[in-house]
Formats: sequence, C-alpha cells, structure tokens
Amino acid sequence: MPDSDRPEPSRTDCEQVRHCSLYVRQWIEKQPEVKEESLTDWLLFELSRRIPRIRYKSFSRHEESRVTGADWHWWFVFDRFSFQIRVQAKRLKASGNSRPAILYPRGTCDQITKLIDDAKAHNYLPLYAFYAAGAPAAMCGRKLTDEGVYLAGALRVFGVSVAKTATPLKSASLLAISNPLSCLICCPYTSGPDGLLAFVTAYYGSEIPLPPDGDPREGEDGPPRIPGYHAEAPAYVQRLLHREDSPEYWEGKREALGDMRALVVYDGRGLKRQGPQLP
Repeated sequence: MPDSDRPEPSRTDCEQVRHCSLYVRQWIEKQPEVKEESLTDWLLFELSRRIPRIRYKSFSRHEESRVTGADWHWWFVFDRFSFQIRVQAKRLKASGNSRPAILYPRGTCDQITKLIDDAKAHNYLPLYAFYAAGAPAAMCGRKLTDEGVYLAGALRVFGVSVAKTATPLKSASLLAISNPLSCLICCPYTSGPDGLLAFVTAYYGSEIPLPPDGDPREGEDGPPRIPGYHAEAPAYVQRLLHREDSPEYWEGKREALGDMRALVVYDGRGLKRQGPQLP
C-alpha cells in the first residue's frame, strides 16, 4: 500500500468515519450506477483499515436477506455491556421513486419485515444504511448534508414506506428521518462508555418499544430495555475482537452464523467520557 494511502494517525475515529462517508458521496456523484454491494464492501473494509478499534470479517455470499434481512452485523463492545446492530444497505437515487428499494423484492415487505422480526427474536437494533449524495439532515444543531451514508431505524422506514403507496417516495423523505453515519461515533451522546445507549434513545426512539409500566429499565437496577443491549458479546465476537481469525474456526461456525454476510466489531473498551467530537 502506498504511503499516501495509509490512514493519517492524527485523525480521530470520528474524523475517519466522516472521511469514509464523504468518499461514498463522491463515489456516487461520479458513478451514479455504482452497486450498493460495492459501496458496502469498500466502506466496511476502509473503516477497519483506518480505525484500529474496528475489526471486520466478510463471509461468502448467501442468498440476499434469506433470514435476517441484513447486510452486516455490527457489535459495539464496551467494558460494562455490548450492543448489537444489524444493517440493511440501500443505495438511493437522487430522483424517482425510492419505495421499490424498501418494498423488496417485487413490491413486497419481505426484506424489511425479516429484518424487524429477526431483531425482535435475537435482540438487536435494526437499521437501514442509505447511500446517497447528500441529504437534508440536521443533527446536534449542525447541518451535516455532505456525507454519503445515513442511518435510519427500520421501523420508522417501514412506516414511511407503506404509507401512500400510490405516490412516489422521494429519497429526501427517507434521508430526512436518517442521521449521518459519522454521528454514530462523533455525536456528543456517544463520547463515553454508556453514550451509545443515550444516542440510540435520543435518535432511534421509534425502534424502542415502550413497556407497559413505561419504565425504560427492568427493575430499579436492571439493564436498559433497549433493543440491541447485551450484558456481553457472544464468543465469536470476542474471538474477532482478539484477532483470532483462523479459517477452521469460522468454517465450524457457518451453521451458527447463518446468512451473515459481514461482521464488524467496534472495540469500545477503555473509552473515557470526552467532550463533543463533531468537527
């Protein structure tokens, strides 16, 4: 790899994520027909190359969305808990009707309902990653419209997509309920070991079912009732975290991993609360 291609060591995780998201936008602007699979493969590899805290493993292709309706599984591992997100990626075009991309395949809700139903069954937060050339999105009092990757809650996406099916669904409508990818790392909410839970609660509340008692915790000192919260990550996540990447191990886990296409792990252990990171 040429030295000019190596990640700048002075850049923070926030800056590296934002850099990758900006590059996706530039790619779409120059090659509007680029496939979402190509964008996903590049994005996950580049994030892992640029950010030492990120581990990434891709798996052989399976029939798309056969079980989970997700393109990659994303684990955040902290000292006191772990958090699981699964992401379905979609490339949005600047004009035209975006509804067929969500109501897939062939105008059905099969893909998105698989993602939502599997999230309930296996306790993860279901998100969509939209690849697009800019968006009317605002967060933390700033306009972040120049990125190329935006995250939205699957339940909220479902609600927007199944409403008024006789009228076109503009990409701007989907991006308006999304947040830039960089906010997942850069937002002040996420700048500490428990910050991701506050971030999810603040910006993806549509994905959190309100319990009958209205209490977001189970018992006085219980864990948060937030989809994706786990006391600890499974063994295969810990293995990737420690860079134990033997082909024999993963071959033996094929049945357990199902149709997982990619696994991304962010090592948040040892993080201390910091100030806002937005550039």
